[in-house]
Amino acid sequence: MTPSSHTLATVVQKLTETHGEAKATSLFMQFLKKNHLSAMLPNILAHLKQRQKMSNTNETLFVTASTPLSSSALDAVSDVVHQKTGRVPKETVFAEDKSLIGGFVGTYGELVFDGSVRTLLNRLVSKK
Repeated sequence: MTPSSHTLATVVQKLTETHGEAKATSLFMQFLKKNHLSAMLPNILAHLKQRQKMSNTNETLFVTASTPLSSSALDAVSDVVHQKTGRVPKETVFAEDKSLIGGFVGTYGELVFDGSVRTLLNRLVSKK
């Protein structure tokens, strides 16, 4: 049974975490050659590039508010993400959205931190 390129990308990623980049590359290339899987290398690389892209996106905090936020306010949002996830965003990207009444919406990976006035008001109304 031939492993999928997705599975092989996972293997090389784990090898790199365990043995370091140089040794992992050497071991992995030997494995591919020995098992006549070298032709799968372009697909494996495509999976690794996609994972890298997703990893970079997941490390960026996207913040949206109706008006520009100060750097200290953005730092405060980043601190909330750190407290909730244990990870520090590598980058914070701000976008203005006039449709928000006030507050902010932060997105970090798949997590959404909704501190918008609309959401807070909806929560108050639903508690009645």
